[in-house]
Amino acid sequence: MSFLDNENISMINVFLHSPEDSEVFVGHAGILLQIKNELLFIEKYAPTLPFQVSKFKNRLELKGYLMDRLDNDTSGNGSSKPIIMENNNLIN
Repeated sequence: MSFLDNENISMINVFLHSPEDSEVFVGHAGILLQIKNELLFIEKYAPTLPFQVSKFKNRLELKGYLMDRLDNDTSGNGSSKPIIMENNNLIN
């Protein structure tokens, strides 16, 4: 899903890798809102937790936040880094 017709709202998808079955899947998603000079990220991190809103200065901060939370492979089993997409564009 994407919001290509509205430059102030976009879909963020984080793709994760499961090396056990060689699958890539959307492991997390949220909505990104551009409000004046800041970004608001709306997400539901777990079924038992409420929705939360986090504020960021730029996409680099958002990427760091998501990588800190979702890049948790410490087993060394060959899992690749999470891939973070905004609509259909890679966040570098």
